[in-house]
Amino acid sequence: MTSKSSREEASIPTQILKEGERSSYIRTHSIHTVAIELTSNEEFFIATILDVIDHLQRGKIVDYEPQSVEVRIAGGWVRDKLLGLTNYDVDIAIDSLSGVNFAKIIQNYLKEIHPEEVHKVGVIAANPNQSKHLETATMIVNGIECDFCNLRAEEGYTASSRIPNARFGSPLEDAHRRDFTVNSLFFNLRTKLVEDWTGRGLADLLENRRLVTPMDPFITFLDDPLRALRAIRFSIRFGFSLDEKLRQAITSKKIHNALSVKVSRERIGKELEGCLSGKGANAVKALKLIGELDMSDCVFSFPSERSVDVELIGKAENAERMLDAWRISSLYMDHVQVIKTAYKFDSRLETLLDSRLLTISAYVLPFRKLTYYDRKLREV
Repeated sequence: MTSKSSREEASIPTQILKEGERSSYIRTHSIHTVAIELTSNEEFFIATILDVIDHLQRGKIVDYEPQSVEVRIAGGWVRDKLLGLTNYDVDIAIDSLSGVNFAKIIQNYLKEIHPEEVHKVGVIAANPNQSKHLETATMIVNGIECDFCNLRAEEGYTASSRIPNARFGSPLEDAHRRDFTVNSLFFNLRTKLVEDWTGRGLADLLENRRLVTPMDPFITFLDDPLRALRAIRFSIRFGFSLDEKLRQAITSKKIHNALSVKVSRERIGKELEGCLSGKGANAVKALKLIGELDMSDCVFSFPSERSVDVELIGKAENAERMLDAWRISSLYMDHVQVIKTAYKFDSRLETLLDSRLLTISAYVLPFRKLTYYDRKLREV
């Protein structure tokens, strides 16, 4: 429920002054006129976090020494609010504490305010091998689901280990480590300003309507190869175009291999599900784009011990023709769209049509005679 909504201007940090591993900046107003519309619940949530920060600075949080901390809302919530969309998931970025420590500080504060309530803190461990670089805390605050994480710096490694050296990043560093410029925007809780540290996020979001990576797309996608599939989801959901350099990176075999090797099937499946269903999803467009970008073979992973018989237009082909088969799958999406359009004219037929199942079935149709051998060497 929206009360008399707060309208907050956006700013772009135009001058970065390095101070050791931290940074300060001088804000000037952007050429963009943008506003963040806060609901009454969001205003209450922000007021609660600011009160936590005030208590921490004055040494009133049990078991914690007084210290200053800057807290920002990052990523998708900022993007969606600027687009006038609803987003109930909030990512909190902290400059001088880990996400887990800050969540526990909030927990201590809420225990003092509401001792009768239970405020649980969940912890998702970091796993760099699976492109999960930072430990994250999860918590519900004033009914809002939050993820807490410190600002991320560029990772360094010792000569004898691939375990990254942990250090807190600056907002500038963190913004450049994010997936796309449209997701690199921050909303500073103290100043009530939108911060665009890449200098491109607001323009790409509100004017260009384009997905661009803050750094070289090959670096961004190798950092987390799942971002290549996420680009497809965002492109379909928001109607964003794909930057040409980003498109070239997505079609790279190096990125495809990294996606297959570095990212779990569970994470790929979850991202694919977001392409096929949910807010703004369009299964036909998503699968067609996956095919056009030659990503099908790494998104839909067949058993490694598959046979070489693949039916392609009624003719058996060998394994080298898998890519051609996937391109045929992409072409089938045009036929699926015709079927869906026809069904929409008759509400009785539309209720019988499992749209999602139809789309996926048509996409894998060229592989309907593909077989593989199970553990008992039986052909399946």
